[in-house]
Amino acid sequence: MNLSDQNALELLQQDPVKGFKVLFNKYWEMLFAIAVTKVASREEARDLVQEVFLSLWTSRESIRNEESLFPWLSTSLRNRVYNHYAKNKTRQQFIRDMEGRFLDAANNVAEELASKELKQLIEEAIAQLSPKMQLVFRLSKEQQLTPTEIARNLSLSVQTVKNQLYRANDQVKEYIAARIEPSILVIILLTMLEKK
Repeated sequence: MNLSDQNALELLQQDPVKGFKVLFNKYWEMLFAIAVTKVASREEARDLVQEVFLSLWTSRESIRNEESLFPWLSTSLRNRVYNHYAKNKTRQQFIRDMEGRFLDAANNVAEELASKELKQLIEEAIAQLSPKMQLVFRLSKEQQLTPTEIARNLSLSVQTVKNQLYRANDQVKEYIAARIEPSILVIILLTMLEKK
């Protein structure tokens, strides 16, 4: 059945199913050909054209006196293409945001694990020091005392305290370097770089 759009619209009012079928057969391929050039896949194009025809069906009673229905259908398709891209852009942004949050959370967990492992290694390294060296090291690092203050508190010379600290630092570094996981070292280095 080859009807003009005006006649097909009149038929749509009188016999909606038959009128819809005439318009669907007349415009489906044309709209699909346009849609395929606007979106990434044939499935997306098919969905958009189906939405256009669904809109035609739901608006059938308000569409009247159109000489050509093509402008209405093509505008409807164009709006759906715009909405499709807006939705996909929002979805892609959401996915990027979630990936970013996941990576941040993973990095925080990795940093925390690295920090715990490093603290444990430091404690093990300090435990390997002689009792006097341990005491000097802890007073310096944990209590933040100067060599002069440590010397006064322990009745030692300042030079003895400095020598003890120097050897303690070397032994702790060697102990950690020999046992630290390369992945933990990378995380620690990255964390240090980010904080600068």
